[in-house]
Amino acid sequence: MATLTKDYGITLNVNTESTEYAGAESNQFFGGSSDRIAMLEIPAPAELGAIEYMGLAILRLTIKADTTADTDNITIGLIEGSWAGNNPGYATLIGYITAETGTYALTTSTTATEKTFDVTALLQAWAEDPTAYAGIYFRCSTLSLARISATGCDITTTVAERSAVGAPTSVSMSGTVAETDPTLTWSGAANGTNNDIDGYDIEYAESADGTTYGEWNTLKTVTSTAASGNTTVALAATRGYYRKYQIRTSGDQGIDSAWVESVAVRYNSAPTAPTAMTLSPGIYESGNIVLGWSGAADADGNIQYYQVQQATSADNITYGDWATLTSTETGLSYTFVLSLDRGYYARYQVQAIDVFGVASGYTAFVVTARRNSVPAAPTISAPNTAQTIYNSRPRILVTVGTDADSQNQIISASGFTASRSTALAAGSQITLRRTSAASEGTVSISAIATDTQGAVSAAGERDTTYAVPSFTDDPITTGTTKIKAAHMNELRTMIDTARAYYGIAGYAWTETITAGVTKARNWPEHVIELRAAITETAAAVNAWDAYSVTNRIILPDWIPLIDRKPRADVMEQIRAAIALL
Repeated sequence: MATLTKDYGITLNVNTESTEYAGAESNQFFGGSSDRIAMLEIPAPAELGAIEYMGLAILRLTIKADTTADTDNITIGLIEGSWAGNNPGYATLIGYITAETGTYALTTSTTATEKTFDVTALLQAWAEDPTAYAGIYFRCSTLSLARISATGCDITTTVAERSAVGAPTSVSMSGTVAETDPTLTWSGAANGTNNDIDGYDIEYAESADGTTYGEWNTLKTVTSTAASGNTTVALAATRGYYRKYQIRTSGDQGIDSAWVESVAVRYNSAPTAPTAMTLSPGIYESGNIVLGWSGAADADGNIQYYQVQQATSADNITYGDWATLTSTETGLSYTFVLSLDRGYYARYQVQAIDVFGVASGYTAFVVTARRNSVPAAPTISAPNTAQTIYNSRPRILVTVGTDADSQNQIISASGFTASRSTALAAGSQITLRRTSAASEGTVSISAIATDTQGAVSAAGERDTTYAVPSFTDDPITTGTTKIKAAHMNELRTMIDTARAYYGIAGYAWTETITAGVTKARNWPEHVIELRAAITETAAAVNAWDAYSVTNRIILPDWIPLIDRKPRADVMEQIRAAIALL
């Protein structure tokens, strides 16, 4: 194979010896009638810099047809770098051509004619990797050209510079806390010189605390030629974690912009339930119930409202299903009217809900309200039914009844004054006394209990009889009336009647007093017993309500017994004392 080498650095390898025309050497194409090829060994271009590109590359050749003018499409491409420049044989030459080709229309002439070809794309590829190629090849199928002149064959190149595309000047997020994937928005990107926008690269870095972030990771690429845009970006996989994003503009010539960071976005944290709850009043009669809570928290500070639920029960053990009372309470309390049957219970639980609708669990505990129960009727402990008393303002001994809510109660009765008007616990004892003197005959009492919520019990009722004291020889007059057994026995009977009124057993009298039998000299002992029976009765009544002196029996100071002679003033004092019981 002949080799033509000129000072401009081009060598032609063809299958015949060189032939001169137009003052220069020329070679025929190598190959058969249906495929012809010529290999041009050309020095490699300088490697392009990072921002350079092949602006223009023109290949100039002088070509002459051997016999007749002809027109055909030719292929111009690159030769692999491993070609040695002198490999004989068509089959061998074919093995070195590459796919980086351009197709051109070429018309030849029988006169040597200069032809030019734009091989910018080929030279761009070669300049990007100078060692990859060894030259340029020509290839055609039926063109009747026979010779290429080595004289005047050259390549003129123009190298231009590109600039990086411009990064977005504004990058923003749809929010700094999100429940669903947020939107990244950018604007202000710009084309570079000979380097246009062809998209955007987006990366993310993640943090558990919003301060220390991990490495940047590829998230997505957005294909776009616009200077602005937006796209959804994935949140962190774990609630409460942060992600920040960075974006750069991608150039179609591979020169990208710098990265621009966004603000961080936190995957919305779920709120936590309240840690404390209050309910007032816990036992109610009517009116408003106020439920309060505290301690709910949200790391994002975006609790929007609270949901309150209620369940009810007849026994405070088995409750029905939870029902929502409100889902819109924005404060830390909820006021409502509760309508329950008496004695029924209601319990409450609360959860926090944030602006994204994410709810906490419910409180781990509940508070309970109860519709006030009616207290039991007071128990009238004395007198028993159909008992008689000689006091026109009789006393009634009352025991405070039970209350299912363990509330204190105020005992009252129309026409009677209580020894205590304060609220008392169940089982407390008080004394009621007729406020004004009763007429002789039946005295009725109807005592009720009112608890601290205002619920009124049924009445404890009792009838008794007030008897005006009636004495034999009334009054006993000193020096006129002789004190007899009858006087003494009726006092005993009246005292035992009064004792029975209060539920006290009859007095154990020492001696039976019999007219004409019992000696008058025993009178002092009998008086002492009468006084003792009265004092014992008064003490029992006064002890009924040990916490108040109101309604107590106040006995007189007993007249001293000087001798054993019966005395009218002593007898009259005992008669008067019976009316005090």
